[in-house]
Amino acid sequence: MGADIAAVVLYFAAVGLLGYFGVKGVGSFADYAVAGRSVGTWVLFATIAATCIGGGCTTGFTGYGFSFGYIIAWAVAIFSVSYALVALFIAPRMRETGFVTVSDLFGHAYGKSGRLLSSVIGFLWLIQGVGLQFLAGGRILEVFFGVPLQWATVLVAAVVILYTTLGGMLAVIYTDVIQFLVLAICVPLLTLRGLGAAGGWQAVAEKVPASHFAVTSDWAAPAALGLFLALAFGETLVPSYSHRFYSAKTPQGARNATLLFAGVVCCYTFIVATNGLIGRALLPADTVPDQVMATLIKMLMPAGLRGLLACGVIAAVMSTADSGMNAAATIAGRDWAQKLLGVENDRQLLRVAKIVCLLIGLFGLASALWMQGIMKMLLFAYDLWAPTIIVPLVLGLLWRRSGRPAASPYCGFWSMVAGLAGCFGWKRAGLETLLPGIFVGLVACLVVYLVVHALTYRMKPGNWFAPDWQRESKTEIGG
Repeated sequence: MGADIAAVVLYFAAVGLLGYFGVKGVGSFADYAVAGRSVGTWVLFATIAATCIGGGCTTGFTGYGFSFGYIIAWAVAIFSVSYALVALFIAPRMRETGFVTVSDLFGHAYGKSGRLLSSVIGFLWLIQGVGLQFLAGGRILEVFFGVPLQWATVLVAAVVILYTTLGGMLAVIYTDVIQFLVLAICVPLLTLRGLGAAGGWQAVAEKVPASHFAVTSDWAAPAALGLFLALAFGETLVPSYSHRFYSAKTPQGARNATLLFAGVVCCYTFIVATNGLIGRALLPADTVPDQVMATLIKMLMPAGLRGLLACGVIAAVMSTADSGMNAAATIAGRDWAQKLLGVENDRQLLRVAKIVCLLIGLFGLASALWMQGIMKMLLFAYDLWAPTIIVPLVLGLLWRRSGRPAASPYCGFWSMVAGLAGCFGWKRAGLETLLPGIFVGLVACLVVYLVVHALTYRMKPGNWFAPDWQRESKTEIGG
């Protein structure tokens, strides 16, 4: 146990040191928000991958593999396809815009109303995402060292809040690279040790239910469809990923890094789900799913390596939490302070971003202590984002006329409202046994977008709906 504690302490110290170098490199709001648009392809790939492979993916998906089998991996395979399409058609265009946040695109196409609502939705998504990571890290420390869950969660949150608040995107990227490397080594190592302890793959297959190997497990069709849609679209273009596109040196770098990420995350999730199956073969069937990963590490790994693997899972948590906090701080500085309130002083923008980064960490910690179920928090966040943002974002970026958005600026706000109402109204009515709420929300968002365009595309937009491009001397796309 002493060697394990030493490994965790050394890891936290190393992350703190890297965060310090990030702090030293922050001289402006652009450095804090998008790392000065200076990130190369391989580092960008590592930071996107580390952001995705967080507590939900590593700890939560292991628990899903334990409970239901490979259904979670097949769902993420669809997510990988969606991100391959993002890499080819969306990421380079986003980098070309010169924007800083997702809501910059909404303001450009749909005016202040689109910017405000999209930024609020993104902010709420990030609070849930940050809280989820803190909770996952707390679960690891709880199982390993017997620390009460609440205090373990507070400890993980404190470390991440400190270096992210001070260092911004530069600190996030520096720490993400080492965290990705730790994960890439540690998680497959656990799989190999687990297969050895279980007596090989054939022994594992004989001890788990046959439904665990089916694409949809034993789920009813609407429930399986809901999971597939949630994973396919729930994290598509969320702020913690899309802000990485803006940090790339070049549009080609954004494309290549995202393509690499799409392939790696698919492979990683199959490995994580396999760990869940190994857990099902080795552990009691009533084991808490969120604790399967930590229990396997504690049971299978020798001293020292056990601590290193614990660091790997904590790395997953920290890399995703810091990205969410930085994205939320950037939303506050860019979309609220600069674009809506008119603050232009760079020092003031940097101060706003740091204060909000601290607050988002504290709110995320509060949500983790309140909603203590990793996958529950993850799926709630997916339902909040996908039905509201994806349709107006993709159409606003790709549907263009003479280099400018072609859709009516009224489309953005009202389609987001329809998507949100459709998804959560359907859930509230208890109709998810017929169709998943996320699907209903996506359809409602698209239908309202097209109908509003048909009704209003000739109208002159009022102040809150006047798109930013009308106030610019030239379009920002390609500028």
